[in-house]
Amino acid sequence: MTDAAPAPAPARRWTRDTAMELVVSLALLALAIAYLVLSSQIELRREAAPGQMDARAWPVFLGVAAVVTAGPLVLRTMLRGADPRDEIETAQPGGLLRVGGTMAIALAYLALWAVNDLVLPGIKIPVFPIATALAVAALLLLYGHRGWKGLVIYPIALAALNWVLFAMLLRIPL
Repeated sequence: MTDAAPAPAPARRWTRDTAMELVVSLALLALAIAYLVLSSQIELRREAAPGQMDARAWPVFLGVAAVVTAGPLVLRTMLRGADPRDEIETAQPGGLLRVGGTMAIALAYLALWAVNDLVLPGIKIPVFPIATALAVAALLLLYGHRGWKGLVIYPIALAALNWVLFAMLLRIPL
C-alpha cells in the first residue's frame, strides 16, 4: 500500500472555443438580467388581487428563469472550459443569409406590431394578426417550406390562435 498523492489536475487552458463560449454566456446573462429588470418595471393599470397573477408576473417569471439558466452557463464555462468541438458540422451554405433574413423579418414584425390598428373609412383593421401571419409565412419560405397549404393555413391558424388567446380571452392589447 503506497501513500502516493493524487496527480494534480491539468491546468485549464483558455482556448478560442472557451473564450467564445464565455462571451456568449456572459452576453446571455447580461440580456437575461436586463430583461428581468425591465420586466419588473412594467406599469400596471390595475394591481391584481392577492393570490392572482398580474400582467407583470409572467415576464418576471421568464426573466428569473433566464437568469437561473444563464448563470450556471457562465460558471460552467469559467470552471470547466468549453467542450471539444470535434463533432460540430461545418457551416452550411446560406446559413448567414438565413440568420440575416430571420433578423430582418423579426425587426419588420416588431415595427409592424408598433402600429396598433389600420383605420380606413368605416372600418378598423387590427394589424397584429396580419403581421403575425406574414412573418410566419416569410420565415417558412426562408427556411425552405414550399407547399402552399403550409404557407397559407399554418400562418393564418397561428395568427388566429394568438389573437383569440391574447386579445380576446386574456384581453391583452396587442
